[in-house]
Amino acid sequence: MAAFETVFDQAMGLSLRDRARLIEKLVRAFDPPGDELSAADWQQEWAVEIRERLNAADRGDFDPRPWRELCDDIRSQLGTQP
Repeated sequence: MAAFETVFDQAMGLSLRDRARLIEKLVRAFDPPGDELSAADWQQEWAVEIRERLNAADRGDFDPRPWRELCDDIRSQLGTQP
């Protein structure tokens, strides 16, 4: 865990712009090889997702749990704590 804390501390020393770039690279590291999207494709995919979520909300087809509760559930499943 010490290595994680060291990397985290170094990342927090970056400018806001560089932290945002780092986050983008880390998120993209979860994509399967060959599954990269261009910025335009990424925006299009999110537009579709947002539309679907809004439609689900209009129909009442969603779990309206508070953000904090959702985060706690995810941390519990991952075995991590803040």
